[in-house]
Amino acid sequence: MRNPESTIQSIKDSYRLYYKTAFHLNSRHKNVQKKQLELFEEDNLVVTRPPEIELIPEYQKTNIRFDIISENENSRQLNHNDLLNDDGQRLLNDDQLKVITKFFGIGLVKGFEIYNHQLKMLRSALSGKHSIVTSGTGSGKTESFLMPIFAQIFKEMHSPLHKWKPIKPNVKKENYWNKENIEHVNYRINESRPSAIRAMVIYPMNALVEDQMHRMRKALCSEDA
Repeated sequence: MRNPESTIQSIKDSYRLYYKTAFHLNSRHKNVQKKQLELFEEDNLVVTRPPEIELIPEYQKTNIRFDIISENENSRQLNHNDLLNDDGQRLLNDDQLKVITKFFGIGLVKGFEIYNHQLKMLRSALSGKHSIVTSGTGSGKTESFLMPIFAQIFKEMHSPLHKWKPIKPNVKKENYWNKENIEHVNYRINESRPSAIRAMVIYPMNALVEDQMHRMRKALCSEDA
């Protein structure tokens, strides 16, 4: 872990350099520029303020991970005992558990063991309960709500009662970008799943969208997927 003081000083220096470059004044106004740069001094709280450091407790982890597990690790894969409802019944069958575990390891939840609250959220949502997760920064809220969404979709896809039919081959008329006359084209005409909205995700900031869309594309559109 880097020293917080050196990190803060590095941020200040970078911002000061940017300010000098973006708002540079020629030599005729050197006194004005001197006054500007004085705003970055330690005793001046106009531009920079003393840091507020918050100690975040370590969240309780499970020993479950979804990517490759080495022999030297104490990690394990998700199993049926992790996903039981209040009556002790399995929430997934073997096929559902297998495909969900494989999908999560492609890119959505890769390289770390999941937290206990993430597992609880997955179990709660698959049980059909209205679920809310509230935790601090860096606690894995993204995985907490994305895992139940995709798990429920795969659960429906591999349901023994209403299993989705295999997707049909793509047809030429779906390739609307090759047409000279632009017209409405149903580019999902080859899908055979029941039509429905499975999830609605609302983001408060564009930065969250970009980060999570990258992860979802990696999980859904990569060669491994």
